[in-house]
Amino acid sequence: MIRGKTVLRIDCMMRLSFLLFLFVSGFALAQKPVPELWGTRVHDDAHVLKHETVEALEAQLKAYEDSTSNQIAILTISSLDGESIEEYSLRVAEKWKLGQKDKDNGVLLLIAVDDHKMRIEVGHGLEGVLTDALSNRIIRNEMAPAFRRADFDGGVTAAITAITKAIGGEYSAVDSNEIGELSTTARILIGLGIYAFLGIFAFFGLFIKGGWGWFMYLFLTPFFSIFPAFVFPG
Repeated sequence: MIRGKTVLRIDCMMRLSFLLFLFVSGFALAQKPVPELWGTRVHDDAHVLKHETVEALEAQLKAYEDSTSNQIAILTISSLDGESIEEYSLRVAEKWKLGQKDKDNGVLLLIAVDDHKMRIEVGHGLEGVLTDALSNRIIRNEMAPAFRRADFDGGVTAAITAITKAIGGEYSAVDSNEIGELSTTARILIGLGIYAFLGIFAFFGLFIKGGWGWFMYLFLTPFFSIFPAFVFPG
């Protein structure tokens, strides 16, 4: 009986191992394949870039790599096929092994056209200069506006220029949605200043003899509504 139970356990373990193998294999096959690097830096698998743009970017990236040792590659794909752009970009970067091995100074610009997703994957050696904040700003300021105009050539070219400038500490573009905007604290302080200024004149207007005092008070009072509208716009 003991031997029979042992054989049964081994048989169950083999079956479970086989099912686990099928599951892992099926998961691996379901993942979107990563293209080969083929020694080039620009891989336009989505076919959204003009031939002359690919050549110009290839030359630009080669010259940049020769002068800095930092390696930047571009990959455009039609779709992520359900995979997250973070996972896929990491798999591409790991397979392509961008950058110098001892410096980990590689950068991948990934664009999933149909999914409307973009990502800049940065090696650990460049994370200090090409931060997540800068990468997101480059996507929002340089790529997204051009892509909305279907100008993929202009958007990718501008992004690569911005990436190289950011690595060199020369990219300081202000986010488009930050221009002309003030923090809530700044708005409150400015609003309080306006509130106090108008309040002083309205207060003294009560003590001015004649109709001019009441006119000043009644004229200035409606402007107090500026304070909440200024601090909490829209």
